[in-house]
Amino acid sequence: MNAWNLKNPSVFYCLNRMLFANVFYRYQMFVIISGEKIKVVNEWRLQNIANAGGATMAQ
Repeated sequence: MNAWNLKNPSVFYCLNRMLFANVFYRYQMFVIISGEKIKVVNEWRLQNIANAGGATMAQ
């Protein structure tokens, strides 16, 4: 924190908030995307198990 920031605390605060919001948003998106991938893989596995079970039962 230098003298310029101390003279203009609102500018520093605004930049800080923007930076934090940007990082938080990216983290949130990463978590959502990772969660979606995990969910899709799990659903695909369950679907395969269900299909395999249905096929053996049908025969």
